[in-house]
Amino acid sequence: MTASLAPSALVALLAGALLLPACGPDAPEAPLEPERPHLILISIDTLRADHLSCYGYERTTSPALDALADESWLFENVIAAAPSTGPAHMTMFTGVLPRVHGIFNERPALLSPELPYLPHTMQEQGWSTAAFTDGGIVTEAYGFDRGYDVFEARYEPFEDKLKDVQAWLSEAPDDPTFLFVHTYGVHAPYLPATGHDLFTDDNFDGPLREVVETLVKKRDNGRLTNLAKTLTQFWKSIDRSDFSDADVEYLKALYDGSLHGVDDGIGRLLDQLQTKGWLDDAWLIVTSDHGEAFGEHGGFSHRQLHQEELWVPLLIRPPGGTEGRRLSTRVSALDLFPTLIELLDLHGHAAMQGQSMLPFDELGDDRRALATDGSQKADAVIDGSRKLIQRPKQQFELYDLGSDPLEANNLAEQGGDTKALVRLLATMRKDAAALQQKVGEPILDVGELSDERLQELRALGYIK
Repeated sequence: MTASLAPSALVALLAGALLLPACGPDAPEAPLEPERPHLILISIDTLRADHLSCYGYERTTSPALDALADESWLFENVIAAAPSTGPAHMTMFTGVLPRVHGIFNERPALLSPELPYLPHTMQEQGWSTAAFTDGGIVTEAYGFDRGYDVFEARYEPFEDKLKDVQAWLSEAPDDPTFLFVHTYGVHAPYLPATGHDLFTDDNFDGPLREVVETLVKKRDNGRLTNLAKTLTQFWKSIDRSDFSDADVEYLKALYDGSLHGVDDGIGRLLDQLQTKGWLDDAWLIVTSDHGEAFGEHGGFSHRQLHQEELWVPLLIRPPGGTEGRRLSTRVSALDLFPTLIELLDLHGHAAMQGQSMLPFDELGDDRRALATDGSQKADAVIDGSRKLIQRPKQQFELYDLGSDPLEANNLAEQGGDTKALVRLLATMRKDAAALQQKVGEPILDVGELSDERLQELRALGYIK
């Protein structure tokens, strides 16, 4: 298998293919309707791959997902399309880069109707569709509700989200169904569910501890219902610029405990799916939109294009499971949509910018990966072992991920040759603009956001 097509070749392919009719007098007869399996997609927002024990993390953060990995294909090297919820998720659902679909966090917008969107595609071809998201960006204001029979977007602890999903699932008919579950359960403010704060140091006495204990008490008393106020209280009560090593380690331990709690809930959801009989007839996917930084490159949260923010997990379990397999080939979140198109035998759509990963066991060369930050001011490309981050005013970071996976040594500061990768990014931007012109820009006139939504987006850091 060869590496992905160059961006210019992809645009040439898409410019014609996307606009071809799906039927016509010379079109072949549609194939017989295949057996339609369920599709269950779980997105654990802000989950970096290297904090899962099945990805080699030293802490046992994910026993349920570890067990799932034993029945799945585990992709060891998946690169997100953006370190930002809106563009990253929309790429997973469309198979085009953020600069093509145009959905970014800073302002509400709806996807161009000319671009296929996975839930809508599946709904049109006979699947029931349901989504339970944690709001923020993954809402109707950003077009994520398109194609769903049931769409609930509400920020809440994962335990409450799980109750919503399980109540719906207990009544759901056995018709072929696409179920999407999204949670901010490991997102800041990193509050582990009761019984899952397993990794923090009991001797830590920094100000962060008091902040967390106050928020946990509010949560346990049912008074932690406003995302904006919760995040504001969390971050404004501490000074990240003055974090000690102990502060950072405590923050990571909270994150890991939050992951352990979400993992436990996912295990119970999988048990219910098994009891209901769906896991014998479902493709199950667990992934994340992006990772999280803990000061590795001077920042926290997810605003940059370094590996701690772009390296995400991907587990794919076929109906009935398979012998666990680990695949080391680098792929992109861009490849998920075309893979699902092929897996589910969906018809009527041309190839996207991504490339199907099937057959999984025959993945060959590493694929080129492209990412854009949430402000659309910076881009990154990984080609082979070389990675370039380009910021405004020609500020470059160049890394050799083979010898420097933690991106500690910026080769651009040492005269490293960036020209080829700079040209590649310039071509990517040009081709994305051309493709967006073909398929249509996002619809920006979507009305005003509610005060509650605006508060959420500000608290998440997505708007000012």
